[in-house]
Amino acid sequence: MAAKPHITLGTFLVRLLLLEALVLGTYNPSGVSFAHWIAADGGLMSGKVAAALFLTASYALVVTVLIGSIGGLGFLVGTFCLLLLVYQALLIFPEARTWLVLQWAGLISLGFVLAVGVVWSGLQYSLLGQKPARYVANKKKI
Repeated sequence: MAAKPHITLGTFLVRLLLLEALVLGTYNPSGVSFAHWIAADGGLMSGKVAAALFLTASYALVVTVLIGSIGGLGFLVGTFCLLLLVYQALLIFPEARTWLVLQWAGLISLGFVLAVGVVWSGLQYSLLGQKPARYVANKKKI
């Protein structure tokens, strides 16, 4: 009996949307983000601290899973490749070369690379049938 794939298009899209919400909720050029809220005067300081702790924990979890699945170099290569694709698109459409478009493209690319990194181990298992040899945390044998 064939094993059910761990990663489907639906599960990838859900993770992609959640990670895009995390990235764009932290900062986006529209002015409605955590960074803009923190920079604004006033507001409930305990709410800002709680939101900062939540974002820190969320990013720590995502980066831990990402480093365990594709590694730091894989993250850099994936981000660089997506930014090159954005650059090529901007060469084709020169009227879109604005700072605002570059910010949005960079943030969306970052969310996409994070989503691919989070599902990479499951995708590798679904496609190849072998479990990855890497661990999420480096464990030294004594």
